Amino acid sequence: MNKNNILLVANNIDGLNEQIEDTKDGILVNMDNLEESALKIKEYFNSKDIIRINNNSLVTLKNKYDFEKICNKFLKELIGDMYE
Repeated sequence: MNKNNILLVANNIDGLNEQIEDTKDGILVNMDNLEESALKIKEYFNSKDIIRINNNSLVTLKNKYDFEKICNKFLKELIGDMYE
């Protein structure tokens, strides 16, 4: 799969709007207004924006949700200097 062809689109409810920065690393839409959502998706559904958003989402994924980083941070907070 070519990861540069992925456009992350999510409903702007609950925790999703905390995980995705709208138009930076994904597109947040309001599913209560389908016409507005369709127009927004159409606006960003082009190669340039898809690649830009995808690259940003990969950076976000690595920085915020990397399993090893999360575990290391947890262990450092849990046992402090003994871990290092």
